[in-house]
Amino acid sequence: RYIDRILARAAEDPEGAPFQPFAPEERAPKPGDMLCTDRSWYPLRHWTGRLAERGRPRPMHCDVIVGTAPGVIEMVGGNVEDMVVMRR
Repeated sequence: RYIDRILARAAEDPEGAPFQPFAPEERAPKPGDMLCTDRSWYPLRHWTGRLAERGRPRPMHCDVIVGTAPGVIEMVGGNVEDMVVMRR
């Protein structure tokens, strides 16, 4: 649900929305961004695909980017196997 709310807010108020959706090839991730993945059997190819199905369930997960270096993204996420972890 929070991904749907982020997309709706970005569409309603592009200048004031705290998060704007981007595909990885559109902009390099930076600290404070969320990196979201689709965990369904048939993953969406681009975030815009979610717009057509907002409100319907889809297994997705987001982590928060806390650091970057050339070729590396450090992310913190939780709610997976009851743990909070940092991944690279």
